[in-house]
Amino acid sequence: MTGAVVGSIVAAALTDSYRVGYMVFAALAVGVLLLFVAFNPDHSSREIHIDKLGWMDFVRTFWVNPIKHPDFFWAFTARLVLFTGYNMVIGYQFYVLSDYIGIERPQDFIPLFGFIGLVGIILGTVVSGPLSDRFGRRKPFVFGASVAMALALFVPWFWPTIVGWGVMFAILALGFGMYVAVDTALMSQVLPSAKSFGKDLGVINIAASLPATIGPVASGIVIAMFGYVGLFPVAIVLSLLGAFAIWPIKSVR
Repeated sequence: MTGAVVGSIVAAALTDSYRVGYMVFAALAVGVLLLFVAFNPDHSSREIHIDKLGWMDFVRTFWVNPIKHPDFFWAFTARLVLFTGYNMVIGYQFYVLSDYIGIERPQDFIPLFGFIGLVGIILGTVVSGPLSDRFGRRKPFVFGASVAMALALFVPWFWPTIVGWGVMFAILALGFGMYVAVDTALMSQVLPSAKSFGKDLGVINIAASLPATIGPVASGIVIAMFGYVGLFPVAIVLSLLGAFAIWPIKSVR
């Protein structure tokens, strides 16, 4: 989450030199990967028995039966729809600021909102995680965070100003930090089988990464049909659907 916020700040600073921006991000990615490989040597797997894996076996690993594992299904669905709504708005932040709110140079304000978002995410994470552990409850925190994010999206819908966007960003980031911290714990408690924790965590990660792709695409369709103002009610509905999708989970309080 920090990387996404810092990345938006760096990207805003390089708006007038986007080629340099691509080179900077590419160099950072390669550099970090090389450091990871150099300082995290792998262990030999020669003595490990590995079952034969065919293409169909590989494809089937991505399928988790929602009837046999309904809690996993609901947790996956909740994260998928909530993150889609979040990315629909945040993914178009530059254009919303420019074409909807009317900021002449939005790249000058994005670093400020990035800082506000970073503070909100950190606060939401460090507060909600320990509280969730203390009370032994996950669902109320995840539900509350989802509702808070939905309420935050009302602000620029009815108050389309630079101040309104800042208020939205602060509340949205706080809710997002709260959500991810506790939802990660919740996800770890609904994994279908101890034999496939790694695979199932990978499937859960799809619910977080896929919306970064489909969210902006969905935004483009909504904007073409209703204008930028249409983004907010759609994102609000998705956030609320993500909130209520948590309650059918039975194995976690």
